[in-house]
Amino acid sequence: MYRLLIVDDEPVIVNGMFELLYNQGNLDLDIYKAYSGEEAIEWANRSRLDIVLSDIRMPGIDGLQLLGELKRRWPRCRVIFLTVHSEFDYIYRAVQEKGVGYILKTEPHERIFETIRACVRELDESKELERLLAESRNGNGFGRFLAQKDFIRYLIDAPGRARIEQTELESAGLRLDASHCVLLLIARVAPGDLPTAYAERTGRIDDIRLVVEERFSGKLSYAYGETSPGSLLWLLQGTESDAANADSLSLFVRDTMELVQDTVLRMIGCRLSFVVSGSPLEWRDIGDGFRSLEAFFDREIPQPEEGLALVAKEPAPSPGDLGGADAPNATRASLAIERVKAYIDGNLPGDISLVRLAEIAYLNPAYLSRLFKLVEGATLSEYIEDMRIARAKALLRDGDRKIQEIASLVGFESSSNFGRFFKRKVGLTPQEHREAK
Repeated sequence: MYRLLIVDDEPVIVNGMFELLYNQGNLDLDIYKAYSGEEAIEWANRSRLDIVLSDIRMPGIDGLQLLGELKRRWPRCRVIFLTVHSEFDYIYRAVQEKGVGYILKTEPHERIFETIRACVRELDESKELERLLAESRNGNGFGRFLAQKDFIRYLIDAPGRARIEQTELESAGLRLDASHCVLLLIARVAPGDLPTAYAERTGRIDDIRLVVEERFSGKLSYAYGETSPGSLLWLLQGTESDAANADSLSLFVRDTMELVQDTVLRMIGCRLSFVVSGSPLEWRDIGDGFRSLEAFFDREIPQPEEGLALVAKEPAPSPGDLGGADAPNATRASLAIERVKAYIDGNLPGDISLVRLAEIAYLNPAYLSRLFKLVEGATLSEYIEDMRIARAKALLRDGDRKIQEIASLVGFESSSNFGRFFKRKVGLTPQEHREAK
């Protein structure tokens, strides 16, 4: 699912647009709100953003400054500016950039919907990936990374060394910097999804590698090795600014791999699981770090159909949090979901976005969403809506509470939005429900 962020310094516009898009059933989007450019950047630092719908002129960081920050963090993010005729000269240069568009504020709602749908189609398009896969199948990608694979295998198996020389990396074809730490990413193909014939299997693995590296191109430096049949490893380094902000590098990899999972399943027919280290490692620690990440696949909770997605971050959940090392996978899955449900129950007025819930569950957002439905038989959104209705009904039985207060207690910023939501779900307004009881 793609993530869309609405940005405007006027809350009435943000909340109105959120409600408009949320109630548009054919837009399968995870929607968030920001009331300033600064808050939008905070979201970009927490999670991948795929589409941003933003005002141009805002106090502090305006729309054009926000564009630069978004493109630096998430190069594939599509930005749609809401503007008026008098502002067009101001944004003309920005909208010439790929992935940037605009909508006049006077245009009808359907124009907004269609522009967002067009962004989704652009994100879905994979012409460049098709070209890369065709190149791989023609044999151009085979055998090009044998030296890299051998050296990475050496790093994993050899005793820790105090120093790796830059000349060693260069001779093995690794375009990495020996003076900088590396992030580890392991991806595994689901058993049974790879052909048994060697040539076909090698071609399928190379297809997956190309999909992953196309997503990283221009943002990361990387080296690749296949550590065992169906298990792929990348050593990753970011830019100088990424090196200074390890969290942003890990976030970029985690959320980019979420899209890679969908692409690999759709284009190659393989279910892909991955785990990424929560922070970069010294070269001497690569072997131990690799073995720790490998253990995640064996001790973590089970995989929905699309695959597992984890970030090995600190503080990691203790064995007791997931039912202990010997607990059945289903038990650990249930305990992880119960932790999420308990958090929702205690924080209805606060931040219960998918991104926040994934943070407290130590899981990738898309994976948590799939796992929740697998365990509960309902989506997270449906569960949260049901919780809000149940809490609202209980509060409405207390005749002394005002509707505005109840709205706030169940997570709504305005009583009007709460009223429309309640009537859509219950068939009565909050006041009508109170009087009926």
